[in-house]
Amino acid sequence: LTFTDGDEQDMTSTDFKSLTEGVFEGAQLRYHCGAPWLWADVIVQERYEGRRKHGAIWEADDQPYGSTARDAWVVEFANDGSWAPIDLRLTRKVADETGSVPGTWVPMK
Repeated sequence: LTFTDGDEQDMTSTDFKSLTEGVFEGAQLRYHCGAPWLWADVIVQERYEGRRKHGAIWEADDQPYGSTARDAWVVEFANDGSWAPIDLRLTRKVADETGSVPGTWVPMK
């Protein structure tokens, strides 16, 4: 992949898929954590590499569907600097925060 500034990066098909979906290292997102926190700003750090390295995938309270490791990433929560792996699959991406459920995410504008 060659970026507009001339930088180049080797990517797997999985990495390229995530990039086109808006999930990549350094991406700034809002993640619905459930009550009482609701929406939290997160910064994507790295792809999830399994329970042994990163621990269990964190799930929001009352999240209506389970998480999978396939599209999970480790994120930093901007409010307190804590880190956790969360599932950022495309089917959880929403257009905006209105009426969204725990476990969904939206790119920051």
